[in-house]
Amino acid sequence: MSERGQAFGIEQLEPSEDDLDSSGKAKSGSGPVVLPNFAFEPETEALAAAWAAAGTTMTRRRKCTFNRGIRRLKNFPVSDPVWPCLVHLGKAGPTLAASRINIKNPGMYDLTQVGNVTLVANTTVAASGGGYFRMTGLKCSSLPQTSHAAGVFSCSPGAVAGTSSEIGANDSTNGITVGIWNSATNTMAARCGGALVTAIGNTADWDGQFFNAVSRGNSDNFQAYRNGCLVADVASVSAALPAHEMYLLAANNNGTPSGSTRALSSWFVAGRNLTAAQMRELSAVLAMWHQVMSTAELDTYEAGYQPQNVTTYDAIVYGATAAGVLAARSLAREGHSVCIVGGWRDYNVGGVPGVGGLGWTDSTAPTAITGLPRYLINRTQTLAGDLGWAGGTAPTEFSGVARYLGKRIKTLLKGTSNISFEPRHFEQANRELLDPSFTGGADIPVYWSTGAVSAAVVDGQIAGFTTRDGRTFSGRVFIDCSYEMDLAYVSGCTMTVGREKAGAGAEAANGFRGVQTTYGSRPNQATNHSGAAVDIDPWNTPGDTNSGLIAGVQGVFANGTPANGSADGKVQSMAYRLTLTTTPAYMIPFPSTPPAGYSKSKYEILLRLFAADPTLVLTDIFNIQPLAADVFDFNTKNIMSSDFVDPTSTEYATASYARREEIIQLHKSYIFGLWYLLQHEEDSRVPAAIRASALTYGLSAKHYVSPNWGDQPNFNSQIYVRSGRRIVGDYVLTAEDLNAPDGTTPRSTKTIAVAAYDMDSHAIEYRAYFDGTSWKVIIEGNLYITPTSGADKKAPIPYEYMLPRRGDPSNLLCLFGGSATNVAISEIRMEPPFWQMGQSAGVAAALAIENGDNNVKNLAANYPRLRARLLEVKPLLSGETTLSLPMVN
Repeated sequence: MSERGQAFGIEQLEPSEDDLDSSGKAKSGSGPVVLPNFAFEPETEALAAAWAAAGTTMTRRRKCTFNRGIRRLKNFPVSDPVWPCLVHLGKAGPTLAASRINIKNPGMYDLTQVGNVTLVANTTVAASGGGYFRMTGLKCSSLPQTSHAAGVFSCSPGAVAGTSSEIGANDSTNGITVGIWNSATNTMAARCGGALVTAIGNTADWDGQFFNAVSRGNSDNFQAYRNGCLVADVASVSAALPAHEMYLLAANNNGTPSGSTRALSSWFVAGRNLTAAQMRELSAVLAMWHQVMSTAELDTYEAGYQPQNVTTYDAIVYGATAAGVLAARSLAREGHSVCIVGGWRDYNVGGVPGVGGLGWTDSTAPTAITGLPRYLINRTQTLAGDLGWAGGTAPTEFSGVARYLGKRIKTLLKGTSNISFEPRHFEQANRELLDPSFTGGADIPVYWSTGAVSAAVVDGQIAGFTTRDGRTFSGRVFIDCSYEMDLAYVSGCTMTVGREKAGAGAEAANGFRGVQTTYGSRPNQATNHSGAAVDIDPWNTPGDTNSGLIAGVQGVFANGTPANGSADGKVQSMAYRLTLTTTPAYMIPFPSTPPAGYSKSKYEILLRLFAADPTLVLTDIFNIQPLAADVFDFNTKNIMSSDFVDPTSTEYATASYARREEIIQLHKSYIFGLWYLLQHEEDSRVPAAIRASALTYGLSAKHYVSPNWGDQPNFNSQIYVRSGRRIVGDYVLTAEDLNAPDGTTPRSTKTIAVAAYDMDSHAIEYRAYFDGTSWKVIIEGNLYITPTSGADKKAPIPYEYMLPRRGDPSNLLCLFGGSATNVAISEIRMEPPFWQMGQSAGVAAALAIENGDNNVKNLAANYPRLRARLLEVKPLLSGETTLSLPMVN
C-alpha cells in the first residue's frame, strides 16, 4: 500500500497494461499498426450518388445515419441478415425527388409520383387530393407467391376508411396490400399473397403508427407484425399474385388506386418472407432513421479507422455521456474546437439517462438544476410534444380537442418541478447540441472508440491518449466524462476504488456495513407487502448449515470480522434500469424462453420471499415510476430486484475491457432471467398477482432503436454504473462537506456545481447471518441517509473535486469519479450535478487554453475569474437559465 493509499485506508490503483493482444494495438517489439481508411458502405455511396443526380447533396451526417442502418441490415440477424431479402426500401427525405429513390437499389423500382404528394422534409410523405406513388416496374407478380413481405412505418394515429391501404397491389380478390388500421374492424386489414383478411389481431395491437408489416412463408398462412413483434398468425391460402404494379400511399386495386391518408416515414417490400428476428431488426432501423433524420444527426467516426492521429482539436472530451456533451458544447460556445471520444462501449450519446433507462431523475431540489442542465430538462420535455409518440413528431400534427388534452396531460404529468422524462427524448436533446443545423447546436464530431489504453504524459501534462482500436487523440486540455474514468486511469492519476474506513459525522456511514441498520432508511433484509422484515433462510436445506449456501449469498458474517467501519475495495451494485411499457401496440415482449445459463436456483432468495408472503405485488419488487402515460422506469426495490447484487459490480470497476464485456453479458442474463422467472417460470411460489402484472409489461418499441453493434434493439445500451474508480486529489470532498448546516461557509467556496439528493448507495453483497435465534440473508452495503444538505437540500461542489493531485496531469479534469469519499460520491453520483460539472469543466478548459499554459489546476488559485466566466451574461439557449453557484451551504 502506498503512502497516499494509507492516507485514505485503501490501496491505490496504479496504471497497468491492458490486454492489448486482442485490441489491434501493437505490442512492444512489433511493427506499427496502420489503420485502414474508412469507407461508407457501397450502398450508402450509391444512394448518395442517386440523391446528387436528383439534385440533393447528402451531408456527411446523413450518410452516417443511413450507413448505420444499412450496415446493420446487412449484418443482422447474424445467421440471416435482412438486407438481401429486400427488393424496395424507401425513406422520406429532404425533397420529394430524394424520397422517391429506392435505397436498396437506386434506379430500380424507384417511385413515380402520381398526383399531389406532400412532404414534411426528412419526416413523412402523405397523399394530397388522391395522390400516390407507383413503385416503377415492381409488379406484385414478380414476387414469389409463397415467400414475400411488405410494410410501412407510419406517423399518423387513428383508423382510416376500411377500403384504404398504405401499400400494395391486388386484383379483384388476391394480392399484397396493407391497411394498418381499418376503421371497419379497428384492426389491420391485409392481403399477403391471398385474399383480403379484414380483422387481424386485436384493437389494442394497432393504432395507425410506427412499424406495421405482413410476411408470408408458405401456402397456408401469413404473419402480421407490429414493431417487429408477431401479432397474429393468419390462416390464408396463397393464390397467384396479380401482374399489377405496387403502389405506395395507396393500393393498386385492380388498376385503380385505393388511397390512404396516412403520413409515412418509410416503407419496404421484400422478395422473401421475413422472420420475427428480421422484422425486429428492420423495425428498429426504420425507427432509428425516423427519430434521427427528422431531428438531429451526429457527425461520427467509427472506431478502428483513419485518421490514426487526431490532432486538430483544442480540447478532447472522453465519454459520450450527457456531461460529456455539455462539456463539449460549453467549450464550443467559448470559441474552442472540441471533439468527443466515446468510451469503451459508447455508441450513442446521453449516457444512462439517454440510453440507460434513467428517466426518473434523482433530485430533492429541482431548482438546483440550472444552466445547460436545465436546458436539457426543458428541451427534453418539450420534445415529448403534446401527444407526440416519437422524437421528432411535430405537435402540430394534433389539433383541436386532442391538442388541448395533450397539453393538459403534459402539464399534469410534468409540472414545473418535475424533472422526469423519456430516455429517447433526452438522447435526442443531446444529439441536437452536437448538430449545428439546430438552434443551440454546434459542429462537434464524435469519434467512437473501444476505450483508452494508454496516454503520453509530457512535463506533467497529457499530450495525447491512444485507444484500444489504435487511434491517438492529441489536444491541449482533456476532460474525462466517462463513468469508468478510464482516461484518468491510463493517464496515471492517483485513484482509488471502494469504501474508506468509517470517520466522524456523516462519514461514520463509510466502510464495511456488516449487519448495521443505523445509517439510513433502506432495509438490510427482505421485506413483505406491509414493509416488515422477512427472514430468508440462506441454506440450501433450510436450517442445515452443512447443506451449502443458496445462490448469490457470498458467505457467512463472522461478528467482528471484518470490523464494522473497516475499509474495503467494494462498490455498490450496477443494474439495467429498464424502460418498459404496458401498451400492447408498442410492447416488445420479454422472451418466453430463458436466457443462456438460466437456472431458477439463481433467484432462490426471491422465491423464498414469495413463499413467505404470497400477497406480494410487483411494486413490492420494483420501484416503478411513470415517465409518460404508458412508459415506466423500473428501478430496484427489496432484496432481489433489478440490481444484480454480485461481486462483478466491484470487479467491473477495474476489469480489463474483455472482462467488462463478460460482466455486461452476465448482468443482461440476470435481468432477462429475472423477467423470465416472473412471467414464465413454472414455480408455484411465484404469486399469481405478480405474474399477471409482470405479463402486462414489455420493452418499449420507442426506445433504444440504435443499439451497440451486436446488441439487440429496444434494450438499454448503457448499464447503470453507480460507482467505480475515483481520483484522489489534494482536496477530498467528504460527506460532512455535503451535510453542513445551511448558511455555513464550505471548506472551499469555489463552487462549480450543486449536489441535491440523499446519500444513496445500493447493496454490495448478500451474506448469511445468525442473530442468535435464526439464520437470515442480510444485504450488506445499503446506505440511504436523508435528509442531507440542510433544509434547502443543496450542497456546493467545489472546483477542486475535479482536479487530480499534485504530480498528476495538470491539463485533465475528472467528473463522475472526482476526488471524494465513497459516502460523498453516493450523493454526487446523481446525473444533474454530473451535467452541471460538464458545463463548468468546459468553461474551465477554455480558460486554461486561453491562459496559454493549459493548466486547469492553476484556475483553483484564480477562481473569481472562472466564476465570472461561468456567470457571464451570454446568449442563452431557449430554456437555459443562468447557473446558480452558491458559495454558502
